[in-house]
Amino acid sequence: MRLLERAELVLHGGDFVTARFFEELRAIGPPVEGVSVNMDEPALKESQHLWVLNPGSPTERRSAPVHSMIVLTVKGRRITPELVTL
Repeated sequence: MRLLERAELVLHGGDFVTARFFEELRAIGPPVEGVSVNMDEPALKESQHLWVLNPGSPTERRSAPVHSMIVLTVKGRRITPELVTL
């Protein structure tokens, strides 16, 4: 918890699951950015603070036409996603 309290930004990698957990994380102090994925409540996916990112897979293509991944570039407080096909 102390590490999170001292952070400038909390970047959550996925599956908040409930809005309650997201609010608890925000209450720690630093701004929270994150991705909303398949296990999250619909209310989380509608939040302006969350992004829905589906990077595909760099190794298992499954039914996708190409291998892909997402690169997040962080400059100051700005996070920019880029979908990269491999």
